[in-house]
Amino acid sequence: PARALLLLLLLSLSFKTLAFRGLTIPVGTKPGRALGACCSLRPHSTPGAGNHLKKAAAPARALLLGLLLNLSPAIPGLTISPPSGTNQALGRLLFAGAPAFGARGGQALVKKAARRPPARFLMAWQCSSESNAGLVANLHRQGIASNPRVIAAMQSVDRASFCPRHPYEDSPQPIGHQATISAPHMHAMCLEALHAHLRPGMRALDVGSGTGYLTLCMALMVGTSGKVVGIEHVPDLVASSLTNVAADGKQALLDSGNLMLREGDGRLGCEEHGPYDAIHVGAAAPTLPPALVEQLKKGGRLIIPVGTGTQYLLQIDKDLDGKVTQQKLTGVRYVPLTDLNSQLRGA
Repeated sequence: PARALLLLLLLSLSFKTLAFRGLTIPVGTKPGRALGACCSLRPHSTPGAGNHLKKAAAPARALLLGLLLNLSPAIPGLTISPPSGTNQALGRLLFAGAPAFGARGGQALVKKAARRPPARFLMAWQCSSESNAGLVANLHRQGIASNPRVIAAMQSVDRASFCPRHPYEDSPQPIGHQATISAPHMHAMCLEALHAHLRPGMRALDVGSGTGYLTLCMALMVGTSGKVVGIEHVPDLVASSLTNVAADGKQALLDSGNLMLREGDGRLGCEEHGPYDAIHVGAAAPTLPPALVEQLKKGGRLIIPVGTGTQYLLQIDKDLDGKVTQQKLTGVRYVPLTDLNSQLRGA
């Protein structure tokens, strides 16, 4: 039953019309509900599937979750590329070890998935809540937010002050001007990747600061002896971010200069207040912006989504000798980092 359900989801004609990219899956659709039920065994409206799902093994659920959210395998249309360990394991699961997929690594991946899927594979219906406290608690429970300072910052900033629609749903939400506020799990993931570079007294830059949510979280983490600069090129969003910070009771951070929210082209960074221990970018650049790497302090870290079609969240580290290395963290789907006119046109 598990293999049949997986195959049905992958080969359904409805699959072609859904954007299974990055971390976004429309949970309101029938395939989305079925997928959610497959991963969490919650009730759903797909006739007859309930009995199959009860019989589905934990490895099958976790593996499906991993497959659809991991962009390292290419899944164009109905094609499943065989080279990766994920796809080898999928092949074993669907086709009982068909030779085209190979057996090496498949069993180990399934066994690992049975224990616990990687945190980045967890989906909206597992972390969404009716309150900010519930949302952060769910992110912590699922292992996405684990550092105490990250958890404390996210608990201290009410997402409802910065997200006009569905603030506690774990999915991206529109904020106007062809921009979005990232899903909470992505914010948590980025803060986790940067937490060692957001210690008290450090400096940080948030590019594409939008409504100011993540910028404020970063400011709380560096404390009153540090400084965080948020840069956003949409004037209305800069104005709203200032209002939002005040509405969340954090005006003192703005008054002291520990938190600055400025209008400008984030692709150029903000050299005036650099170099930075931590840089976060909230939109996908086609290539790595050299100005941001230049403004990264020795020993610092930059987290940025990069790519046009396929996008990856990259971790850029600059060691104490100034050597720059990069690592792919996960596949993602962000709005593009572009100039203001192109953004407003939706180009």
